[in-house]
Amino acid sequence: MAFWNASIKSSAHRNGKRMKNVDKEFSRLVLGTAQLGMPYGIANRTGKPDYKKAYDIVHAAWEGGVRCFDTAQAYGDSERVLGRALSSLRKPLQEPLIVTKLDPMLDITNPKATDKAIQGSLRRLKVERLYALMFHFEELPPSLALNNGLKDLLSGYRRDGLIGHIGISVYTPKSALQALQCDLIDLVQVPTNVLDRRFLNAGVFDLAMEMGKEIFIRSVFLQGLLLMDSDRLPASMDFAAPVVRSFTNVSESAGVPRIVLAFGYVRLRFPRTRVIFGAETVDQVENNLKNWCRDIPDGLLSKIDENLSNTDEQIVDPRQWPH
Repeated sequence: MAFWNASIKSSAHRNGKRMKNVDKEFSRLVLGTAQLGMPYGIANRTGKPDYKKAYDIVHAAWEGGVRCFDTAQAYGDSERVLGRALSSLRKPLQEPLIVTKLDPMLDITNPKATDKAIQGSLRRLKVERLYALMFHFEELPPSLALNNGLKDLLSGYRRDGLIGHIGISVYTPKSALQALQCDLIDLVQVPTNVLDRRFLNAGVFDLAMEMGKEIFIRSVFLQGLLLMDSDRLPASMDFAAPVVRSFTNVSESAGVPRIVLAFGYVRLRFPRTRVIFGAETVDQVENNLKNWCRDIPDGLLSKIDENLSNTDEQIVDPRQWPH
């Protein structure tokens, strides 16, 4: 098979009504901007880009149909770089959707400090409103986090239209399920990919749908690990080589590039989610956009489930990787 060599437009034409949904499908993509503020990811080879390169990355994503951008106070100067880049791209009726996360070191039990932090993000991002403000920690349950006036503060921001959604970025299914039960929180960001089905198996996606809450998927390439060659992994990551080889074997036997397979799995398995991708270069942005909507053969999702199940948690949770 050589379907991946055709353009996105040609692929959509072959698939009838899918052509009408191309723009909608690209709107599901979210550009993660950790790389714009600091070196990020096991596969990172270029480090933090200068502003010109960062602008080009944001511009390429915008021109490709991406309208949502994910950042955080803890991502170096990512907020400032993103705000500067987007302020020169904005067009009438096409306001970017920006998600940012509070610094995990912030004392969120102090409403004044939290208010100051939110105002700082709005100022650095050069926007009047956020699509979502998220907590960026795992240990503190949302029910505890929303004590001491914080709930009133965030509810006020949302009531005034300055924050669209309140969310949390988590690492474990237990924390995701707990967050979904919190009335104030209506968006949860979780890691999910061809190797990591913990959240699917725990019922996180079903519960979010049932409760009308939104899910953002991150780590679709497992910080780039899924796209690396098993024999070129850092020595400290040798423990992941067998599962990377297994994923490569599934990809090669199906005649589907790994990036297409990784994207296709989350796009088709979780159609009501947004999916975050990161990029260090314009070429990477364009490559991601090119491969996001590529077809994959019928039955391949089931083959992935059969051949890539029960992956060790040390592999799917980067917090457990050697540093």
